[in-house]
Amino acid sequence: MAGLAAATLVAVPRTAHAEPVFTVDSTLDQIDADPGDGVCATAAGTCTLRAAIMQANRVSGIGATIRVPSGVYTLTRPRTAAGGELDGDLDITTQASGQPFIRIIGDGSASTIIDANQIDRVLTIQPWRVVTLQGLTLRNGHVDGDGGAIESLGHLTLHDVAVQGSRARGSGGCLFASATLDITSSRIIDCESEWYGGGIFAYAGITMESSAVNASTATMGGGLTIVGAPAWIRNSRFRGNSASYGGGAIQSAAPSLWIGDSTLSENESGSEGGGIFVGANGSLRLERSAVIGNAGLKGGGLYVGTGASAVVVNSTLGRNVADRDGGAVENDGTIRFHNSTLSFNHADPGGQDLGRGGGLNATGPAYARNTILAGNLRGAEEPNDCHGVVRTYGRTLFGTSADCALDAVSGTVEALSPGSLGTLGNHGGRTATVPLLAGSNAIDSGDLDGGCHDDAAPLDRDQRGYERVGVCDIGAFEYGAFDPDEIFRHGFE
Repeated sequence: MAGLAAATLVAVPRTAHAEPVFTVDSTLDQIDADPGDGVCATAAGTCTLRAAIMQANRVSGIGATIRVPSGVYTLTRPRTAAGGELDGDLDITTQASGQPFIRIIGDGSASTIIDANQIDRVLTIQPWRVVTLQGLTLRNGHVDGDGGAIESLGHLTLHDVAVQGSRARGSGGCLFASATLDITSSRIIDCESEWYGGGIFAYAGITMESSAVNASTATMGGGLTIVGAPAWIRNSRFRGNSASYGGGAIQSAAPSLWIGDSTLSENESGSEGGGIFVGANGSLRLERSAVIGNAGLKGGGLYVGTGASAVVVNSTLGRNVADRDGGAVENDGTIRFHNSTLSFNHADPGGQDLGRGGGLNATGPAYARNTILAGNLRGAEEPNDCHGVVRTYGRTLFGTSADCALDAVSGTVEALSPGSLGTLGNHGGRTATVPLLAGSNAIDSGDLDGGCHDDAAPLDRDQRGYERVGVCDIGAFEYGAFDPDEIFRHGFE
């Protein structure tokens, strides 16, 4: 590597408090000459990434850190039948006892790149290991099994990491995780799986914040498949993912999946759930989020399967398309809407009389509180906001309810006044909204049945995080509200 000298690492004495730090100084893919001696050194006297991992694998106690300077580190040792740490991918092995961590820290995902060269995946993490990857790009993995770039059987954290351009014939086109997975400020891009989870397959739960999963594809769960454990996603984006079957962006069988302040857009499924597919026994809570411009056979934005449930709070579902039922939502399970907006969605756009419910098609129990369903279409250009039984609370406003069986449990059901809705787009906050326009009867109308709240607490802010003022408005957007943090960003003058 230009500008890098020969190995300069000095072994750190192994005391109870010592943490060895191995600093890579060569981009070559060479093995360590004497694994376990505490010195990262190949036969040529350099410290390669593979050699550093071999040494770190043998560190007991607290663990070890590997620092990887800017450069492209290409794997060149073809995988053999025996596998292991000497060839193919980089292996972080299980310790005989304890759970010592290994941190691999680069100079940033734009400048420190590990390229699997399509000879294998980039990295395998064996059970019980605790691993953090930071400031790296991992790319060009290719495997016949699971985890095109990373297969993690241990506890994995990603921060400022890009995982991209990888393929798996099993599940997890870029990343397969069977233990806990934490992702922040990272990107999963251009991944492909022949089974589940084009970008990520998460078997034991996932937390994701300020991250993106884009342009990935799979049979099910184009961006992400989640099973087995609760999952939490905040301030993240899923865009341009696709699946042959359920879940263009996300397929979930998680007992609880929380998505907040996030956008799912331009994802596509050849079956149910262009944006999100919630399978049997799964549960979704969607808050302050936008599900926009997605497409599927049923449930262009969201599909809630038999035995599944969903709660949609302060969120917008707009411009989604279903070839058949449920332009925005197909509900075969149980769904509840609180102060949400379903507008400009479309079912059966080909006009083949194959679909119902331009906004919502409900074959299972559906509940709406202080929610707007308006401006949705069925067929060529027929206004059609819902189909099926919808039980309402508070004041719920429809463009047309001719195809719905409405049951006003409490409060009232009314028609939304003409000219109430603006254009779906960026109107402040992190996610797209449909603004209310002056004169709308949705403004200052949330005064019935306890006002604007979900099943647990008052909704003091709208989708954008802006404070609801006075009597709250119906839907996800509060007319006349302002960003409460604006004054602190610009001072008091």
